[in-house]
Amino acid sequence: MPIIARLLGLLLSVAMLAAGPAAYATTFKTLHVFTGPDGAEPQAALVFDTKGALYGTTRLGGPPGSGGTVFKLDPITKVRTTLHSFTGADGELPDAGLVFDTKGALYGTTEQGGPPGSSGTVFKLNPATHVLTILHAFKNNPDGAFPVAGLVFDTKGALYGTTSEGGAHGGGIVFKLDPATHVLTRLHTFTGPEGSSPQAGLVFDTKGALYGTTVVGGPAQKGTVFKLDPATHVLTILNGFTNATDGVSPQGLVFDTKGALYGTTAVGPCKPVFPPVCGRGTVFKLDPATRILTTLHDFNGADGADPVAGLVFDTKGALYGTTSSGGAHGVGTVFTLNPATKVLTTLHTFTGAAGANPLAGLMFGPKGALFGTTSRGGSSNEGTVFELAP
Repeated sequence: MPIIARLLGLLLSVAMLAAGPAAYATTFKTLHVFTGPDGAEPQAALVFDTKGALYGTTRLGGPPGSGGTVFKLDPITKVRTTLHSFTGADGELPDAGLVFDTKGALYGTTEQGGPPGSSGTVFKLNPATHVLTILHAFKNNPDGAFPVAGLVFDTKGALYGTTSEGGAHGGGIVFKLDPATHVLTRLHTFTGPEGSSPQAGLVFDTKGALYGTTVVGGPAQKGTVFKLDPATHVLTILNGFTNATDGVSPQGLVFDTKGALYGTTAVGPCKPVFPPVCGRGTVFKLDPATRILTTLHDFNGADGADPVAGLVFDTKGALYGTTSSGGAHGVGTVFTLNPATKVLTTLHTFTGAAGANPLAGLMFGPKGALFGTTSRGGSSNEGTVFELAP
C-alpha cells in the first residue's frame, strides 16, 4: 500500500474541530452518488471530452469481483455509463485520473493488478468500443511498482508517469512510455536521498523539463520537489521539505503564467515544542529558479485539513483546491486562495450526506463551474461526483 494511503488512514482518524469559517455563497449539485456496483471510492480528478462529458475512475466497486471502474458521466442529464470494470488480470485499483490523446482515446494507470506477477499497469481505453489495452505491466524491479499517479503527454505523444514503489532501490521511478510500441524507458530511479515514493502526477514547463514531488525521502526524509531533464535524465532537487516551516509530503504541482510552481503538503508544519504541535497541511509557492519556497496558507482544521490533491488556477489567477478532512463537519472542504494576498475562502464544506473526504483535485467546466469527486459520503458512503458554481 502506498505511503500516502497509510498516512491518510491516520489523518482521517484524528478528531476535527467542530466550527469553521463561513462558506462563500455557491451553488452545489450532486451529479452522481456511487453505490458499489457502479463503482466506489473515486479518488481522482475528472476530465472533459470535447462534447462536455465527464470521465473518471473509481478505485473500487463495479460488478461482483471487480477492482474499480472507468466511467463516463453526462453532467446535464446525470446519466452515468461504466466503460470498463477491472477484473485484476487487466489491472485493479485505478487511483489516478485519465488523460485523452488527440484522437479521443483515454489513458490511465492501475495501482495493482495486471498479468500474473504484475504490480500495476498503464492502459489505453477506447471510449466508443470500451476496449481496454494494457500498454505496460510493471514487474517491480527494475521498472517500478504501484503507479498511483496519472499520466501526462509530451508534445510528440509520449506518455510520462511515476511509480510509487519498486525500481532498483524500492523508492519508485519516473518513466516514459511510447503508446505505439509499448516501450518503457526509465528516466530516473529514486534512491532515497533525492526523494522516494512519487505519488502525484508530473508537469512540463515551457522548455520540456519535468517537475514532480516525492512524499518522503530527501535530505530530511519529508519529501521533495524535483526537476528532471527527460533528455539527459538529470534530476535536481528544488526543495527538500523539513517540516519546520514548510510541511511534509508535497502533492501535485501546477505552474502559474510566470513559471512559478504551486502545490500543497499533506501535513505540517510542526512547531519546535514538546509535545509537537503540528499544522494540518499547507499551500506553497516555489520559484524554480531561486528555489525559494513561500508558504501561502497553513490549514488549522477549522478551515480544512490534509490537502492531498493538487491545485488549479482560474483565468484571473486564483487557486482552487480541496482538503480531504477538516472544516465544520470534519470531512473536507473546497477552497479558493488568492496567491497575492494569501487570503483563503471556503467555498463549500462537505457534510457527509452529499459527499465526504475529497482526495482529488478539481476541474473547471466549459462555463466556469468546478467539478470534482469525493471518496466517501453519499447515501451509500461510496463517494460522489459534484459540481460547484462559485
